[in-house]
Amino acid sequence: MSSNVSMQVGVKISLTKKGCSGLGYSMDYIGEEQIKKVDEVVEGSGIKVVVDSKAVMALVGTEMNLVEDELGSQFVFKGQVAAGPASTFDYLSLFAN
Repeated sequence: MSSNVSMQVGVKISLTKKGCSGLGYSMDYIGEEQIKKVDEVVEGSGIKVVVDSKAVMALVGTEMNLVEDELGSQFVFKGQVAAGPASTFDYLSLFAN
């Protein structure tokens, strides 16, 4: 994540190509001017979570939680993703600084 957070209004989730499924996720701080009209914006508790328009369908039905324990903090994503003819659950964690 970017170190300059003073002008940031939230975080943006985007897709990257990697891993067995070919998809990975990235999370970066984002400024108001970086939000595109086609991005999905979810706001709560004064924080904006911006989902890149290319990532929306991959994240539909996904739950995001901030989990804190004695080892640190991380965002944990839990959601249903297609896996052939059936569906399975995919878990992804992104570490928060």
